[in-house]
Amino acid sequence: MAPREGTLDKVREELAELLAAESLDERREELGDLLWIIAKLARDDGIDPEEALRAANRKFARRFTEMSRSPASAAGNPWPSARSKTWSGPGKKPSAAPPSN
Repeated sequence: MAPREGTLDKVREELAELLAAESLDERREELGDLLWIIAKLARDDGIDPEEALRAANRKFARRFTEMSRSPASAAGNPWPSARSKTWSGPGKKPSAAPPSN
């Protein structure tokens, strides 16, 4: 097995442990383990994990600004509902909030 595949297996393992954790202390510990192994995966791929996170933060801030300038914002509804897929994370493009029922 290639080293990268072993690291990906460890990411899956740590994610499963995080999802199974019940207490706040367990979740905190498992999240730390997951973040550590993801940073290792980045370094193994020649990516500086801190710079990757900074870039993701800049991208999210740009999208946040774009959304605040959207037509919905001008209509008095600047933020999508909590159930909206608009806030799916930094890898997603901003989208309009679904119509209210």
